[in-house]
Amino acid sequence: MAPALHQSPVNAEAFWQFSLALYPKLKQPLLTLQDQYQCNVNLLLFLLWRQQQPCANWPTLQQAINTTHQQFTAPLRQLRRHADAHPLLRSQLLQAELAAEQLEQQALIACQVATNIQPNNGATELKAYLVAAGVPAGQLAQYLLDLDQGLAQLASAAG
Repeated sequence: MAPALHQSPVNAEAFWQFSLALYPKLKQPLLTLQDQYQCNVNLLLFLLWRQQQPCANWPTLQQAINTTHQQFTAPLRQLRRHADAHPLLRSQLLQAELAAEQLEQQALIACQVATNIQPNNGATELKAYLVAAGVPAGQLAQYLLDLDQGLAQLASAAG
């Protein structure tokens, strides 16, 4: 069961804005990881966002978003992908899916706040998550490089 959401609007909003800025730079590798290895894009984005900061480990974070993901995000995504012939319906389903994604991100922030956080290496957590998802060793380094390059692009655009 996901922890109750704490009042962390600044952190949740900062994470959402980070995600909106980074996602276009990493859309293809993120969607490939989602579709081929059932990785959760929000969890990937969160691990990238928190790479340089203390962070709860990814299994705890995954548990925090499972309910919302299974009940809302995944079914909405499936419906949206099958609504190609209906552009208006597809657009509305996309908006509902994005709202569910934002709820997942709020749950990640709440989990982070509620957990007794110990410093760790976010890059190590990201790699551990991808390995657990079954990303083959031969492709793992390329995905990590792609994700790091997206972060670097975002940082250079901001600076």
